[in-house]
Amino acid sequence: MSYYTFVSGVDTSLSTHLNKDFSPLVIKQIYTGTGFNVSASATTTSSTVLTLSAADINGANYAVIEVVCSGQANCTGTGAGIHAGLQIQTANIADSTYTDLLPITYFVADKIGTTGNISYEIYGATTFKLFKTLTAGEQANGLYIKLIGKVELDAGTASASISNIQTRVGTWF
Repeated sequence: MSYYTFVSGVDTSLSTHLNKDFSPLVIKQIYTGTGFNVSASATTTSSTVLTLSAADINGANYAVIEVVCSGQANCTGTGAGIHAGLQIQTANIADSTYTDLLPITYFVADKIGTTGNISYEIYGATTFKLFKTLTAGEQANGLYIKLIGKVELDAGTASASISNIQTRVGTWF
């Protein structure tokens, strides 16, 4: 946070200065699309890429990514297992080399033991909120944010899904 001394009669942008000092989070995008949604009964991934341009970053020190998503897992039969989760990667726009900000993180899973033949479902919702320190290159060139939904089948007859509810991308000074 930086501090600013206001000069009476000269400063006309009071709200701009106050917002920078007391509300450093600036939302740049709200994504409600289905680009990384997955619903499958086999190992499957789907992804989408969001962009924070250099103009969006505008000297900020951090990118803020918040993903609210829901998931479901359903197993039928002995020994079945499946899980669904999210992975977030980022890359400098200049070179597009992606690295994990959030390695694959499963938040719904279902597994039936080796005895009995039952069927049941698990539902869940979660919020992932991450802050990424921006490098000088990312501040100058912008940032790609890749959101990857994944369903992974362990065994048997099962299905799972991950669905975006709302993803917010912003900057923080």
